[in-house]
Amino acid sequence: MRTLFPIAVLLLAAGFSQEKPAPTPPARARVVVIPIVGEIGSSTVALMKRAADHIRSRKPDLVLVEIDTPGGEMGAMVRVGEELAKLHPIPTVAFITPSMEGRTMAGAFSAGVYISISCRQIYMAPATSIGASAPIMMKPDGGFEMAPEKIVSAARAQFRARAEQHGYSANLVQAMVDKELEIFEVVVDGKKLFLTEGEMDALKTQGQEFAWPKTPYDSKTKILTLTDREAVAAGLAKAASARGVIYEERGLVSPLEETVALSWSENLVEFLTSGFVSTILLIVGVIGIWVELKTPGFGAPGVIGILALAMLLFGHHLAGLAEMWEILLVVAGLALIAVELFLLPGTGIFAITGAICVLAGMLLSFQDFVIPDVKGSPWQMDALLSSLGRMAVALMGATVGFLAILRFLPKVPFMNRLVLATELAGTAPAASTGDLTGRQGHAVTTLRPGGKVEVDGQLLDVVAEGEFIAQGEPVEVLRVEGMRIVVGRLKR
Repeated sequence: MRTLFPIAVLLLAAGFSQEKPAPTPPARARVVVIPIVGEIGSSTVALMKRAADHIRSRKPDLVLVEIDTPGGEMGAMVRVGEELAKLHPIPTVAFITPSMEGRTMAGAFSAGVYISISCRQIYMAPATSIGASAPIMMKPDGGFEMAPEKIVSAARAQFRARAEQHGYSANLVQAMVDKELEIFEVVVDGKKLFLTEGEMDALKTQGQEFAWPKTPYDSKTKILTLTDREAVAAGLAKAASARGVIYEERGLVSPLEETVALSWSENLVEFLTSGFVSTILLIVGVIGIWVELKTPGFGAPGVIGILALAMLLFGHHLAGLAEMWEILLVVAGLALIAVELFLLPGTGIFAITGAICVLAGMLLSFQDFVIPDVKGSPWQMDALLSSLGRMAVALMGATVGFLAILRFLPKVPFMNRLVLATELAGTAPAASTGDLTGRQGHAVTTLRPGGKVEVDGQLLDVVAEGEFIAQGEPVEVLRVEGMRIVVGRLKR
């Protein structure tokens, strides 16, 4: 027992002398930064959709949306705002920054206001501004004018609903949309409010006491735009000279930042969905298919046309405009055109139906709705008219291009090997198709089974019965079925 006691004492002393393990440092907060710079459009929607998916998977402590934009498309504005609002309960902050990359006006204007109030809190850097959100429309001469009242009213309601959802002054935000809205600054029970004259009358009727303002905060003669200091004084935003100020105020010490910026695919989306490029792609696609219908077999024009339409659909799909069923409608139309080319040439019904499916699918891919909501979102009607105008321009351009091909392309060396003048010229109709039966001629093109033959000097669209017939072989007209002429190899 005397021997064990000293050993136990030594063991206890050794245990107390060991250093205790250092406490594990707390995990650093994570912040996802989304820069929204320049005009709001298809690329912004694609960026926001990708960022939202990433945020939901990572669940950061804060989402910081850096905004420097002059505005943009109303439809894109609504979609970006919806994506931001749906990130709740993850905190979202809009940070209106000085001019980024020297490209804009150092602020959040027009659609930028809606994106800002779609975040839970707004911070503004020095020398920035927010406001001027009145909807405008392009005039036929290329200029701009104020949108009609029905669009202003719908936009006002959209902004008001989002402001009320996130606790911003609805009247202050609406005054940025509608210059006819006159608001006054009053202090009621120690709280600063921005009210219309009717709202002030209602408060007086209820017995509320406050000093009636002599002049309006925002009159009926202008659209409201606030500097950073004015926005802070009005309680719409807070001041922040840099990200670090925002982090410090929210208790985030040296957070880990992750920026989700525009990728090459989103820049490609912006390029492919621009009005000029999408119209050119549609023209090329229509010309390619049109030429393919007028020439035997399947060759370069069809490949080029399909690739052009595929690029157009790809860009609009990434932008969230072309849904899968619209793409399938275009594919079905191309399949019907293929039936006309390879299986049942000359019938016409498959080519016409296929062309209608292709054009309808392309038209719907230009917008994020099928039937415009005239009451709730009246700007959708303008979007539909814009889509129809783009389609009309594309069809007129395709017609001009096709006529140019008929006139000039066969004369160009090398190109006349791809498109023969006789093939593009079409077929010469017979005086009476009934008397063709039994007549003989030769195959101008390979019949597999559709193609062209020459009979008594006439170039005819026909379909071969049985096996394929090589170019140059003698043929005989077996029968005529409506507009469909059936031939067979001449037996010697």
